Amino acid sequence: YQSIEMITAYETIYNSSIVKASQATESFVQQFDQSNDLRLSRYFGNVNSDGNYPIKKTDGYSQYRCSFRTGELYLNIAEAAAHLNNLSEARNRLLHLMENRYTSEGYEEKKNSINAMNQNNLIKEILNERARELAFEGHRWFDLRRTTRPSIQKVIDGQSYTLEENDARYTLRIPQAAIDANPGLLN
Repeated sequence: YQSIEMITAYETIYNSSIVKASQATESFVQQFDQSNDLRLSRYFGNVNSDGNYPIKKTDGYSQYRCSFRTGELYLNIAEAAAHLNNLSEARNRLLHLMENRYTSEGYEEKKNSINAMNQNNLIKEILNERARELAFEGHRWFDLRRTTRPSIQKVIDGQSYTLEENDARYTLRIPQAAIDANPGLLN
């Protein structure tokens, strides 16, 4: 929370007991450029016996509090601009963020690739970068919910768990206690 990129730091996303249970899957870790993404060693520990990666980005204590930071704002602006077909603005904001996230060589590769993307591919890249950049900060569920609602499978302690594509569980019910306290919610 002392980063120059932090705007507000009120929320502790993971407490010390949850961070031990939270792990990244192999498929998620593979979304990072293994040679050029500087976040890899800061976000993940070594693969464990389940094939998952412990999270190093947060230790469950206050030094990793995060509510809003510039990286999220750059990605919000990039995504909105791309949806509005303002591709130069979208590219500019995305590349400004990426410049500090990749090695020089990796950034040049990303820059060339992004500058050649059409609108659909740019939106996909922004969403992928959003997943990488904002990992373990509490955004992913809402991003998946508002965009693609993909099938997700995780293995924990040898047990496989699956959330099917467009699963009804992507929509969480308003708790009955909230409905009872606020009957106007249904009108």
